[in-house]
Amino acid sequence: MAPLTSPHPTEISTDAPTEELLAPGDVYYVGRMRSLGQAVLVEHDDDDERPLPISDGGRGYSWGMAGSKPVELARGILLDATADERLAAQLCKAFTWEVIGSLPAGFFRLGRSEVLAWVEAVLGRQR
Repeated sequence: MAPLTSPHPTEISTDAPTEELLAPGDVYYVGRMRSLGQAVLVEHDDDDERPLPISDGGRGYSWGMAGSKPVELARGILLDATADERLAAQLCKAFTWEVIGSLPAGFFRLGRSEVLAWVEAVLGRQR
């Protein structure tokens, strides 16, 4: 399936950043292709990491395309970043279209600060 293209491109890094580019105290959502499929971790700058939770009934995550798994990833990242279930549900399709669907298959890293900046920009467009 071909990657999505958005009428509103988003400036999200898909390259593994060097340590000096990591914002102290930020949280990163990191997707990697592994031998058993794609995995998404939530990493903290103190080397603490955990899997991004999958919602009840969720079948896992995917990115770089359209579909239910990329929407689930968008919802999971938005929920983790904002701690607002209603907002995550409201914005997950747009986040899938503008960000998740354009990520490369092998690796991505999104900072929570980048996700929250995207949320603020979208909410500003909706006013």
